[in-house]
Amino acid sequence: MSFIKVKVHPKSKKNNIKEIRDNQFELWIKEKAERGIANQATIILLAEHLQIPVKKLRLIKGAHQKNKIFQIIDKINLKT
Repeated sequence: MSFIKVKVHPKSKKNNIKEIRDNQFELWIKEKAERGIANQATIILLAEHLQIPVKKLRLIKGAHQKNKIFQIIDKINLKT
C-alpha cells in the first residue's frame, strides 16, 4: 500500500505536475475547487503521470483542502 502527498493549486493557467520527492507532488490544475471538480482533475492528472488507472487512486484525506493524501490501491486492497 502506497501513499502520495499532493499540494494542489486550482484555477491555474495550465495543468502541470512537479515531483518534489518520492511520493510527493505539486499540481497546478485549470479547474476551480468547486463540487469536487478540482479533485477529479487532480486524480486524472496524477494517474496519467504515474501511468496507472484512475481507479487505482483513492483520495483519503484533504477533499476540501489544497494538501491531499492519496492511496494507490493494489489488487490485494481491492477487497475493501
